[in-house]
Amino acid sequence: MAEESGNKLPVVIRIECSLPGHEGEHVDFKGKGWKYRHLRLWESSLGADELVELIAERILGWKLTDEDGAGIPFRPDPEQPLKEAFDDLPGPLARWLVSMAYLDAYRQAGLPDPNASSRPREPES
Repeated sequence: MAEESGNKLPVVIRIECSLPGHEGEHVDFKGKGWKYRHLRLWESSLGADELVELIAERILGWKLTDEDGAGIPFRPDPEQPLKEAFDDLPGPLARWLVSMAYLDAYRQAGLPDPNASSRPREPES
């Protein structure tokens, strides 16, 4: 994970896919800008479109494949909303992304980058 200058929060949160047959695949989420509202809206989401829009705004990119091993483009068409790219995800991969991967990224967003140098903070006066 990259580190932002002067900040130990990761710039990118990479979530590796845990599904069989998708080894080496991942989704990169934004490391900064996570708020409690991202969890609250995820938990209260009533529809698939609403949920996908929430998740899509946090994604920077992905390396995912379909059942035949063909890559699924992150942005198939720049004129198309990002949520449309979710339409090409196989069911198990879509479920993983909108549940486990998103929540893992949310949890990791508040953690310091484990690879960042840990320098003690000076006490505030």
